[in-house]
Formats: sequence, C-alpha cells, structure tokens
Amino acid sequence: MEGIQILLCCGAGLAVVLLLLPFIILHILTKRSSGTRFEGKHVLITGGSQGIGLELAKQCAANGSHVTILARNLEQLQKALELIEKCRKYPDSQMVQIAQCDLSLGYDNVEQAIRKAESAIGENVQVLINSAGYSVNKYFEDFTVDQFKKMMDVNYFGALFTTKAVLDNMKVRKSGSIVFLSSQGAQVGFIGMTCYSPTKYALKGLAECLHNELLPFNINVAVVYPSDTDTPGFANENIGKAVECKEISSTSSLVQPEKVASQILSDLKRGRFSICIGLDGIMLNTVTCGMLPYECFSQAFVQVYLIGIFRLIGMFYATFFQSIIMKHKEKRKLY
Repeated sequence: MEGIQILLCCGAGLAVVLLLLPFIILHILTKRSSGTRFEGKHVLITGGSQGIGLELAKQCAANGSHVTILARNLEQLQKALELIEKCRKYPDSQMVQIAQCDLSLGYDNVEQAIRKAESAIGENVQVLINSAGYSVNKYFEDFTVDQFKKMMDVNYFGALFTTKAVLDNMKVRKSGSIVFLSSQGAQVGFIGMTCYSPTKYALKGLAECLHNELLPFNINVAVVYPSDTDTPGFANENIGKAVECKEISSTSSLVQPEKVASQILSDLKRGRFSICIGLDGIMLNTVTCGMLPYECFSQAFVQVYLIGIFRLIGMFYATFFQSIIMKHKEKRKLY
C-alpha cells in the first residue's frame, strides 16, 4: 500500500513538472521587456485632456514624470493642466505642459507639435501613450464614407503619426516605451461598431508588428484593451447608440478611468505587452492571444490550459448576443 502511495506521489510530481516545464523553458529563452520607468521621464499622452488619458497623466505626474498632454480643445487642456499639476510628486522640479494639436491634420502638424513640446521640456519623449480617439455607434448604412475615413484618421493614423515622430530618437537611445490604447472592440466586433472597431483592430496590428520589430532596440511596446469606461467620450458614444449594442454593452459593468489608468501603469512597469482590464478582459485576451509571445508564467498558464473553457463560455455569450439582435430585428430596415 505504501508503495502505491509513493508511486502516486511520484506520478503527480512528474505530471506537475511536465505541466510547468514548457513555461520554464519559455521563461529562459524568451526576450522580455524590462518594464517602463516613469520617474524623471518625459511622458507624452495624446487625448490627455479628459477620460483615461487625463487619469494616466495625473498618475504619471504622481510617479515623478514630466508630462505633456496633447489634444485639440485648448479650454479642456488648460483645465486638465491644473489637475495634473496638483498630482506632481516633485512640484518644484517636475514640468507639466499642454500641446494643442489636431491629430487628423497630418504628420507634419503632429511632428511640429511634438518637437515644440520636447524643446520646452528639454528632453525627447521617452514614453508615448496614444490615448486619443473617439467612437460613434450606429448601423453600417447610416455612416458616410467620410465618417469612416475621419475615424480612421484620428484613431489609427493619429497614433501612427505620433509614433513615427518619436521613434527615431528612441532607436538612437535604444530605450523608450510606446503604448496604444485599443479597445475590447478590437478583440470582438458587435453590431453598431463597424466604424469604430476596424480602427482599433488596426492599432492592435500595428502594436504587434512594432513589438516584434523593435526588439533589437530595447523599446517597449504595449497595447491596451479597455472595456467600457466611465468617461465623457463614452457618454457621447451612448448618444444615438444602436439599441442592440447598448443592450450588449450593459452585460458588463462600467469601469472607472482611475482603475484603468492604474492597471495600465502597473502592467507597463512589469513589461507587459498585452494589457487587459478585469475578468472579462482576461477571458477575451486569452481566446484572442493567437501567436503572441510568452510574457509571464501566470498569463501563459491561463492561455494554454483555460483557453478551451473560455472559448466555450464565449460561445454562450455570442449566442446570447445573437438573441438580443434578433429581438430588435423588427425595428430595423429589412430589405
């Protein structure tokens, strides 16, 4: 009997070793980010005058960063500046400034604004957080072609322009961090999001490519997938929102921007590439991870051994969402 117990214990131990061995090997072989440091760094945040961008700016200031917030609306920028200045860790030495710029007006306009901001701070941008963006939610046929183009100009090309403007200096220094705020709408598409989701899918693709391409230069790249967040932008999005999408969105709770910003900075410090918020975010991140490289043991373990369960849960969610869409079909124009 004692011999059987010993064999069972040995078998259990061997099973544990076999379960963990692939992750140990990956942990040794995979090049991983050393993480983002904020104290004393020049952090530029687009869309930093409100919402998640403003909360990120406040928390970066509390971490000792020099902060530039970039947005279109001068009045909102000035109000945000006052709030950020109160959060500084070192009020006597930290610099906080605003930069008024419309990201949709083209690369030259964006580059000029960034060069001016760098000159005022006296440091090149060392951490870029692309938070600017907006959403309009309605049926595909109700959008004009110009509306599709405009949202892509702001949400995707705006981030591309700022990234291109700061990247050369980061490559020379062989250090820096670039962050893209995407959306859970880049992990799963819903009715009403035909204009918005493609812009966020594009950011996801850009981030994944740059994450791979910039490995030799020691530049950290991260992509964030926030869920619905209690911001002025979300309030505007809800105006005229497709009733089906509003009902689908209500199945998950609204997250506060302070919590989202705190999670982002925490994960950036730990060198994470793919940043998700909450349990829904973990599930979506798991079932959409694809060929992403190893980041940490806990994340890899969940992605390998729980993906089947999460996929099954996701299929039940999808079926429920289909029932919502069909429930409202009589209100739609059916051709």
